[in-house]
Amino acid sequence: MHYAKVRNPNLDTPGNARGFVVMPGANPPITAERASHHYGKYLNLCHFGSLANDRSLSIILKAAHILIAQYPETRQILKVHAYGAPLDSHTIEGIKHYGYDDLLIDHGRLERDPVTGQSGRERVAQKMQEADVLILLHGCDEWCSEYIPSKFYDYLWAGRPIWAITHRNPQLDQILEERGSYLSVDGDEVGIAKTLERIWLDWKQRQLITPRYDPIGVDQAVAQILKQVQSHLHSAEVIGA
Repeated sequence: MHYAKVRNPNLDTPGNARGFVVMPGANPPITAERASHHYGKYLNLCHFGSLANDRSLSIILKAAHILIAQYPETRQILKVHAYGAPLDSHTIEGIKHYGYDDLLIDHGRLERDPVTGQSGRERVAQKMQEADVLILLHGCDEWCSEYIPSKFYDYLWAGRPIWAITHRNPQLDQILEERGSYLSVDGDEVGIAKTLERIWLDWKQRQLITPRYDPIGVDQAVAQILKQVQSHLHSAEVIGA
């Protein structure tokens, strides 16, 4: 709201519509129930959605390289899965530079499975629930301070720990911390590497963060909009009276 008023001073002028902020949320996944988590042979870090050079898995690969230098056994255990979009050029360069063709797995876009009949969205929801940790890349642009990735709302429905690398957004950080997450700051390579080390040690002890299951649905957005509409209607009736 602050930045909206900076862009459009009329929003803060008496007598004009002042606006309000709504978190859109997301509908729950189509799958019926969340499965209990199973610790397997690999530590699976999963990213869903678009990638770009300013929102790249290359920072994860760099942290992985540091982790592997400190804990060589993680080279055969750590897996990074990318779903839903082509890899960005920085990630591709990172794979070649470190020789991580087998560490980062590019699954591409999940479409309908003709064998099981699952839709693409159902398959995505299932893969999110199977992840050990979900990666949330915020970006590094100035507008990140007023932006929450839409994928974040889907992640909350999955009920898995989120590893978020955020940029200048206290509101997003607070939501993540309240629900139980691994949190890093974009640009802090040392901090990002330490967070990955913590994830590895937690996974090794079978004690990954248990997030508080508190998704943000579309119902709260609809309720807030209707509340605002009702308030304006009431104000108009009072003025008319």
